[in-house]
Amino acid sequence: DACGGHASPYHYHKDLACHYDATDATKHSDPVGVALDGYVIYGMYEGAEGAKPVLDACNGHTGAVPANATYGTAASEVYHHHTSSS
Repeated sequence: DACGGHASPYHYHKDLACHYDATDATKHSDPVGVALDGYVIYGMYEGAEGAKPVLDACNGHTGAVPANATYGTAASEVYHHHTSSS
């Protein structure tokens, strides 16, 4: 569909641009969910004028994240995942 999801149960394969401001690459993307491993998933951007982080095989890395009350995260350096366009 328009948000990159499909099937039953409904799921995604690509960037969840419908769930965060994918046009603002100047800041760390907002959280879009929590992975089965318990780590928060953020949109594509790390901040710094559209920087995309270097990610491991699980689309994750350790780095700074902004505080977010919805997901109960404090501003800190933690392992987290990012969506990607591929």
